[in-house]
Amino acid sequence: LHNLPIAVKDMTAVAGFAVTAGSASGDVEPATQDALSVARLRAKGAGVIGMANQHEMAFGDRSNNPRYGRVVNPAPPENFPGGSRGGSPAMLAAGVVRVTLGTVTGGSIPLPSACCGVVGFQPTYDSVPRDGSIDVAPSLDHLGPIAKYVQDCALVYAGLLDLPQEPD
Repeated sequence: LHNLPIAVKDMTAVAGFAVTAGSASGDVEPATQDALSVARLRAKGAGVIGMANQHEMAFGDRSNNPRYGRVVNPAPPENFPGGSRGGSPAMLAAGVVRVTLGTVTGGSIPLPSACCGVVGFQPTYDSVPRDGSIDVAPSLDHLGPIAKYVQDCALVYAGLLDLPQEPD
C-alpha cells in the first residue's frame, strides 16, 4: 500500500482529524490516535488524506448532511450517491483517492458503490477490527474498503487483516 492515498469515513478515528459522525453533536477535537484498522493500513504504507462526508450519524440513504452539506455523485451528478457513506464512493468516482475505508450497518458499502460505479467489499462480520470506530448497531457493523478497482479492495482488505502482501 506504499503511498496509497485513502480517505476514511467520518466514523473511524484518524489521528489529527475530528471524528464527528457527520453530526453537530460529534467531537470536534482531533483524535489522538488511529483506530486499529487505520493503524494497520498506515503500517502497510497507506496515507490518509482526509475524512469522507456521510449522512449524519450514518443513518440515511442520501448522504445529505445538514452540517457538512450534500454529497454530489460525480457520475452522474443528478443521481444521489447512496448512503450513509456517499462521500467515500463520490471521492473515488471523482478520482480524488483510489481507496476509502468505511463502516456498514445495513447497506453503506453496496448501495453507494453501485450508485457511483465503484467496487465495494463488505467483509465477514468482525474480520476487520472495529476498535476506534463509532458503532451504530454493534451486532451488525462491519468495516470494509471501497475502491476504484477490485484489486485495490483486495490489497486493502489484506492490509486490514494484517496479512503479508504479495509484491506486484
